[in-house]
Amino acid sequence: MQDLKNKEALAKEVEEILERAGVRYIHSRFSNFCFDFIAKKEELMMLIKLLFNIDSITPSMAFDMKNIASSLSGAPIIIGRKTRAGDMEESVVYVRYGINSITPATLENFLIHDMLPCIISARGGYYLSIDGDKLRELRLRKAFSIGMLAESIGISRRMVLKYERNEANPTIEIAEKLFRILDEDFAREIDILSQDFSSLHEDEFDIIASFLTSYKRKIIEKLSEFDLSVKAVKRAPFDAIALTPEDEKLTTRAEEKPKLTKEEAKFLKEILETMLINGFFVFKESEREELNGIPIIGEREINRMHSHRELIELIEKRKAYSSKI
Repeated sequence: MQDLKNKEALAKEVEEILERAGVRYIHSRFSNFCFDFIAKKEELMMLIKLLFNIDSITPSMAFDMKNIASSLSGAPIIIGRKTRAGDMEESVVYVRYGINSITPATLENFLIHDMLPCIISARGGYYLSIDGDKLRELRLRKAFSIGMLAESIGISRRMVLKYERNEANPTIEIAEKLFRILDEDFAREIDILSQDFSSLHEDEFDIIASFLTSYKRKIIEKLSEFDLSVKAVKRAPFDAIALTPEDEKLTTRAEEKPKLTKEEAKFLKEILETMLINGFFVFKESEREELNGIPIIGEREINRMHSHRELIELIEKRKAYSSKI
């Protein structure tokens, strides 16, 4: 019960921040999804997960978040208040399974005050994100050799070189000594929405697809024949995200026997409108051509198609028909 209250309070605070920042968002009420908010402002898109203790995230959930965010050209981010070690600090970035994690106050600083953090929490304590080129420039300007600077702050020459090559960041204590000696700022802001999706290999997408029903896999495989790059997803109101050769994004949900609730259909429609992308259902059989304004395409219709252009034409046709009803 306390966990639920903590999450509700966290959700309310995040909602208020997004509203004050003028960010369009939708709030998921479905606990089985890997995100609680999708937020979008101009070209900025965030897939937000709320975890009172950020160490409660699992590798599977983190992969789902990164998978969906990468498919939607966005960034996953975790908002929380605690770690196993204690309270999270404002203006500090914590990384969990490759996802940047911050407090609500840090989110507010970023969205409303245009302030980015410079401190990273990692094994061993807190570290300052630095600009290695600027550090080298300041050292040369002060006429310090690498050895002289290393001796002055009590570290090895090798470590100074790592700082200057952007291969390592100093602890807060070492950074303070460098500031006193060089007398100028060399910190570098951390882009909390920058993400590295290089670990999302195709074989991992295949693993996700293996959890789908045989019917869903069959439809996704058929869509892959239409010059579409299709990625299966989990813990979302859709089964796959497809990218056309023209970089148009589509989402789909395939059901042999439709079992979508009105709430799920409404939520999916909100996602599509927020993300400004097309979505559609594939049902084995259906007498309807749309559900809550989202086009329905029958399995037989899909099987008769030969290209993504035919698919998009039918989606647009049914969207236009739905808007007239």
